[in-house]
Amino acid sequence: MARHLREAAQRHYGVAGRAYLKEIVPIIGDLQKQVADIIKAFSKTYVPEGADGQVERVAQRFALIAAGGEIATSIGVLPWSRGVAVQAAGKIFEAWIEERGGSAPAEEREGVEAVRAFLLANGQARFLAAWEAEEGNRTVYDLAGFRQQPQAGEGWDYYINSAAWKEICAGLDPRRTARVLAEKGFLDHEGVRYSKTVRVPGHGSQRLYHIRSRLVASVTACRSDATSMYATGMS
Repeated sequence: MARHLREAAQRHYGVAGRAYLKEIVPIIGDLQKQVADIIKAFSKTYVPEGADGQVERVAQRFALIAAGGEIATSIGVLPWSRGVAVQAAGKIFEAWIEERGGSAPAEEREGVEAVRAFLLANGQARFLAAWEAEEGNRTVYDLAGFRQQPQAGEGWDYYINSAAWKEICAGLDPRRTARVLAEKGFLDHEGVRYSKTVRVPGHGSQRLYHIRSRLVASVTACRSDATSMYATGMS
């Protein structure tokens, strides 16, 4: 089967392309509006609202491929039904967005991941659980802030000091990162300022960035599920 397909592809290579060009060249002027309409409809359907400019530009390329497929279908070069080419291009475009990590600007995604990675790596070592009585005498070197469990048995909220926030956002825009986290519901803030005044037991009132537990909770849950699945498989 593999040899047959290879030989057939070599023997008929270019047949569809020549037939396609033969049909569209005489009517190329009429096709321009059709192509533009397909591209516009594709972008409206598949580009998420507020997507980064890069996502919109890539969508234009996928839409052009979709338009070529739809035209080939309409003139009988391809034995497909109307809309198949658009749907196929749309699925691949959505897969590209997923692989990219979403449709938001790269810096915004990197900012969220930078904060999440920092908390996962340093949540215990560099954050003092100041609201816990047993933590009162623990020495924390290079203190990044404080942590608190809103309810027993749940995840930790983190209160990051300004020095650590600058450390986390090195190479990024600290305010933009805070804004994105606030928009996603990961950062609790006061008005237009993204840091808030917090009274910390034994440390007085400080302005801190309050990161809600849900930022790292989803990652922790995924790791727990993966561990459980691995353990089940091993048993």
